[in-house]
Amino acid sequence: MIRRAALLSASLSLLVAGAASAQVAVSILSPSADQPVFGALEVKVGVQSREPIDRVEVFVNGELKGSSTAPPYRIR
Repeated sequence: MIRRAALLSASLSLLVAGAASAQVAVSILSPSADQPVFGALEVKVGVQSREPIDRVEVFVNGELKGSSTAPPYRIR
């Protein structure tokens, strides 16, 4: 069940599934906000929650680019 989604910009969004609480902190650990990106890259997502997380999904321009089911949440 989807519990939390975060729109980080017009082109990048994250979905965190599993945590029933609204107290979920989500952040992109890499690449950094000021780092230029080109081509394929790895996105590392930090999630802090008191409840288990089922998965983290990364979307670019509305298209699912990948998901991860275990920390550290890394998507290529």
